[in-house]
Amino acid sequence: MIAPRRMSKLSTCGILCIVLLAAAFGARAQETVPNPYPTRLDLLSDSEIGAFIRRINQENLALQSKIELTTRLCLGIPCQTRDMGERAGGTAAKEPLWNFKRVDPISFVEQSYALCLAQDWPDFIDNLKRMRYRKGEVGFANRNHFLVPDWLKANRWLFHDVSAKLAGENTFPIARFIARKEFYEQAGEIRLAAEVKNTTAVVETIPCRIVNALLEGLQTGDLAVCLSNESSDKDDIVGIIVFTSEGAMIRYASLLSKTVIERPLVQFLEDNPKFAGVLVVRLHARADMISRPVPFTLDLGPKRAQENHTDQSKEP
Repeated sequence: MIAPRRMSKLSTCGILCIVLLAAAFGARAQETVPNPYPTRLDLLSDSEIGAFIRRINQENLALQSKIELTTRLCLGIPCQTRDMGERAGGTAAKEPLWNFKRVDPISFVEQSYALCLAQDWPDFIDNLKRMRYRKGEVGFANRNHFLVPDWLKANRWLFHDVSAKLAGENTFPIARFIARKEFYEQAGEIRLAAEVKNTTAVVETIPCRIVNALLEGLQTGDLAVCLSNESSDKDDIVGIIVFTSEGAMIRYASLLSKTVIERPLVQFLEDNPKFAGVLVVRLHARADMISRPVPFTLDLGPKRAQENHTDQSKEP
């Protein structure tokens, strides 16, 4: 028979061992639980966003998964009408070069792709400059201000037009009047206004009414440019397509809602009869590994494409 005092010592020792083992297993279990992703990018500092970029690369997320995650974490970020752009010292737009606290319709797209294609923070900044400015040189005069004739053409190193591939002979042309001279005058850039002319850009688009039949050909990460039936681009909307459990969605910075939102793509087009056609461009294969420009052509139709052939093979 064990003496009471000795039993008390054994009991104390046993309890201590149990506590230590439980603590050890608890610590190990805690180590194996992955840290959750942030709820929104606008709640993070620049250094935290840099850490987020490194993390999604260390975890070897596929590019489409990065795009879905990043654009989801942008939902709810405030949207403004002013162009985000040049740092202080630019002659017109004086907003920071990057800003996840608020976005405009184009900067949401630029920042989303620049982040997903980056390996680290400096890489993100380089991607952003290259998408937004001709030859990556920051400045109001070098900015790709107009989506169809400037931004899409300048970013042929990154995207290719898949509208005709998706819709075949069903594509149709939409023209955009580019009031470049008035744009520069309103920005106070009188010298630039004197150097440019107003032009017209024409692109081949997918009729909105047949998009529902083409959903299988779309991919997460495709860029959708929804063009209105007006001659100007003031009502056009650009967004990123993602596939979720609810189907094909378009995520975009809405000036009406004043925030980044998502809508089912087909329903979005049906609810907005002002849209006539959709231009769809897609990231090149292994876009995250691209280090130099590659040829890019918008579907301008056989005649217009031939007229623009020489210009499309050069850096903007």
